[in-house]
Amino acid sequence: DMNMWNKNTNVPMPNSMYDNNPANTTYPMIYDQYMDKMKYKDKTMIMNNPPVDKKQHNIIVTNIPKNLSSREIMETFRCMGNVLRADIMLTSKGEHSGCAYVTFPDFESASIAANRYDGGTFNNHKIKVFVE
Repeated sequence: DMNMWNKNTNVPMPNSMYDNNPANTTYPMIYDQYMDKMKYKDKTMIMNNPPVDKKQHNIIVTNIPKNLSSREIMETFRCMGNVLRADIMLTSKGEHSGCAYVTFPDFESASIAANRYDGGTFNNHKIKVFVE
């Protein structure tokens, strides 16, 4: 019922900094709440506008089997972290060149993936992987 709801809106939330219980108004409690809000806010900002220092980085993969799609390449590298996209390079005739760009959200994950996969085999093809 509406009246019941209105009456309760003035009651401070337990553990909020407006709660009159002294046990809940200590500095760490307010600090923790503030940190939680910041963590949430930062996550949202990172998803919408990546900070400049987290610039996207490509790795270049060469000698990949020509029957692989960009989706399959993406899935392969996904275990190394968040893969934003994979683009197969085409020849001048528009054919699969056997090379691809794989885009990671930052330099660190790109270089980890390059180190992990360089010199490995991809469907029996020995591949070379390096950070662009």
